Amino acid sequence: MAVPLETLTPDPDNARAHDERNIQVIMESLSKYGQQTPLVVRGGVILKGNATYQAAKRLGWPEIAAIPFDRQAELVRGYKLVDNRSAELATWAIDVLKDELQKLTAEGQDIGKLGWTDAELAALEDAVPEKLESDATLLNSLGFIAGDPKTKIERGQTTQLGKHLLICADPIKEVPSWLKFLKEGDLFCPFPGPYILQTHAANKARLILVQPDPFIAGYIVDRFNETDGRNLEP
Repeated sequence: MAVPLETLTPDPDNARAHDERNIQVIMESLSKYGQQTPLVVRGGVILKGNATYQAAKRLGWPEIAAIPFDRQAELVRGYKLVDNRSAELATWAIDVLKDELQKLTAEGQDIGKLGWTDAELAALEDAVPEKLESDATLLNSLGFIAGDPKTKIERGQTTQLGKHLLICADPIKEVPSWLKFLKEGDLFCPFPGPYILQTHAANKARLILVQPDPFIAGYIVDRFNETDGRNLEP
């Protein structure tokens, strides 16, 4: 749901620092691609997306997409840390990254604005893939989903979730798969996450959820089943 920026407060206990380069890259992303991931807030305080908030504010955005953190208050501190830490533990698929950067360069994209300096690009030429074992211990200790979703979803599958509809398809490349279901008054939600059905928007209208990733689509169904289909307003 869209929230006025003036009603939000940056997390005073945010353990993640964001320098000027970081903010500039996020501003470029927001300007070029739009906001694809909502902020997570509790009582108006931003738990996830503090840098995105800063970037949007500097761009002069009046509002931003946000969803509520509806878990117990004692989980807030752990959630904030594990969200940032989990991103740090990811690694690049070096060969794929090189290929994607080359394609972007050929398209005339400014790689520097996307976050890579000339020195980093030069170092990338000699980089080799790093193998790390996946470890879900931290996530499990905090009570967060770490394994596969309980519900198995396949590409092309359509699932009814109460009054809402989930289509596992690419919202851009497979428009006919979801457009036929979109009626007047419905809300089109491309690339939704597991918490989308617990937003205020889900109370007001039927959501047409189009998620291309079967893994995430499975989590959306799991989340719906865990709450017995109840929508939770922020």
